[in-house]
Amino acid sequence: MRCSVIKARSLWFIDTLELNPRGKAFFPDIVEALEEKYEFERVPKSSSDKNPQGGFEFGDGIFARGPDDWIDVSLIVFSDGLAADTRSSTKDSNAFLNDLLSFSEKFGFENTVGSVQRKAYLSELTVRTEKSLRALHPNLLSFAQKVRSLIPDADYGPFEPWGITFGSDQTTQLKPGPFEFARKVNIPFAENRYYSQAPVQTEDHILLLEEFENLFLG
Repeated sequence: MRCSVIKARSLWFIDTLELNPRGKAFFPDIVEALEEKYEFERVPKSSSDKNPQGGFEFGDGIFARGPDDWIDVSLIVFSDGLAADTRSSTKDSNAFLNDLLSFSEKFGFENTVGSVQRKAYLSELTVRTEKSLRALHPNLLSFAQKVRSLIPDADYGPFEPWGITFGSDQTTQLKPGPFEFARKVNIPFAENRYYSQAPVQTEDHILLLEEFENLFLG
């Protein structure tokens, strides 16, 4: 199994009143400082320049995770937290947010132990494997063929199992994203290329995929 990272997102839920107890204005000083430090190519232009989810987006920045080791990073600032995206791992996204909070102390922000109330993750990977979802259960392929037989005649390709999802009860207060393993769109079945997402750190996601392959596709 080979995996490549599409997105490694770390979400830190923060009490912004505790983090910014003196009400430091976000525009223009903080925005300009973040733009300079992380070389963001896209930054919010005003207090009304928010994405559909209500966050201020900083895009296409650069973060040094080590000497001469730079990675791309993006940031969204919400009223109740921060979201950082990299294409390497959630470990790097966490390192960036740690660096960001340390840098914010320059503006009088108070990065105390209790500032970060909760952390969540979204890992998205492209997966290549020699295995097929047909191995999940011997009856799945015949059921897929039954579905195909009921579709009016047309030049359709073969039907096979497309994906599987594990998720939480969506009536609960906290709703983590699902674990999903599904074929990539517009890719021939024979290539066995898949998309997978999970609400866990990147390293744990890869371990889950290896266990999934051994348990169900072996």
